[in-house]
Amino acid sequence: MNGVISASRLGNYEQGTREPPLAQFARLAELYGVAMAWLVGAGALRSALSQEEIALVKDFRVLPERIRVELKRKIHVAAMTEKAPVDPQYAAPAKPAATQRRKARIYG
Repeated sequence: MNGVISASRLGNYEQGTREPPLAQFARLAELYGVAMAWLVGAGALRSALSQEEIALVKDFRVLPERIRVELKRKIHVAAMTEKAPVDPQYAAPAKPAATQRRKARIYG
């Protein structure tokens, strides 16, 4: 094998109808962007992500950086709308105190 895994073989691995040889685990781990331990079920991540979530992560990783940044921002905004926990690095910057005082005078 020249390092390429056929789609049918990969499908067999994903469906559990066939087990990959040990030498292929490194290739599969690289393809999925996960640790080899995850592939054999040793990591908690295996049960934490659905197949849909895994596909989304794989798709996200191939996008250009500018699109990834924009998608992260949109996800953050949606999470805030749903009252989900938010990563502070994506939070909107605090407004200057002068702006807040001006709004207080206008609306207060």
